[in-house]
Amino acid sequence: MSLLLDARQRAMLAEMGIRVWQPLPEPPSVTRQAEAATARTVPAQAPAQPVVPSTVRPMPAPATAYSPAADAAARPSAQSVAPALPPSQPEPAERATAVAPPASSSAAGPATGHWPAWEALDAARLQQAVADCEACALHTGRHHAVWDARAAGLLAPPAPGTARWMVVLDAPGEAEDAAGLAAAGDPGRLLDHMIAALRLDPAQVYRTHVTKCAVPAARNVTGDEIASCAGCLRREILLVQPTVVVALGRHAVQGLLGRSEPLGTLRGQVYHVAVPTQEAAPDWLAELPVIVSYPLAHLMRHASAKAQAWQDLCLAYAVQRSA
Repeated sequence: MSLLLDARQRAMLAEMGIRVWQPLPEPPSVTRQAEAATARTVPAQAPAQPVVPSTVRPMPAPATAYSPAADAAARPSAQSVAPALPPSQPEPAERATAVAPPASSSAAGPATGHWPAWEALDAARLQQAVADCEACALHTGRHHAVWDARAAGLLAPPAPGTARWMVVLDAPGEAEDAAGLAAAGDPGRLLDHMIAALRLDPAQVYRTHVTKCAVPAARNVTGDEIASCAGCLRREILLVQPTVVVALGRHAVQGLLGRSEPLGTLRGQVYHVAVPTQEAAPDWLAELPVIVSYPLAHLMRHASAKAQAWQDLCLAYAVQRSA
């Protein structure tokens, strides 16, 4: 059985990407009759070979004009061409992986969920996790994760009867990012003077920031960025085990207490660390006293606010003595 295609059918197959090697039909001629007679003289044992003309003849023009619309109608759809998996056959592993939803994050860990829960980390692993953290956008401009290297020994349980302070500051800035040190530059020196005025041992005061990455100078830290570091901040508190916590700034207050009222309204009272209900934490963490005051940058710009900040520190000192 032979299949003869006219010029229009060949054009349609070529548009579909199918190449046809069958020679074009030609009217009978003396030459064709001679070629057929010659083919009949080939011995039976010789393998059959296609007859290729010695010269390439031009393709005759199609009998009807080519119509793109007719061609598209005759062309099979992609759904009919693509092979479908049998109903009982599962999706390939690589396809199932591509559409699988991301793993849910731990309530106490970063929002991305690829870091271990903060409460499972000791001091060294906590600092390494923060140095590698990509839970929020702040990591893209980070030069150093910010820690209080001057009081690194405080990230260990205190001796019985030891009074420790913890000062939580707003998000770090350029000076802290460059040094990798909490409370760097002029604000840090002001905090040192405040600690000395209370006659506290600087080695018993742990300084930290509500986030461990600096915030660009053109904007404030966001609530999502504070939430990404909140679990880490609570883990620091568990490691340091302070007697009292002083929150300097509204972002520090947000990370510790989850509150957004003005500082002038929150000052002069004793608060406690806000611990999520789903987070496993010792009872004393939810009872740890927190005192609210103004951020160091505000105190440097407004000298009159230093008297109010001194009152707040005296309140923290009285709470710590009565603990």
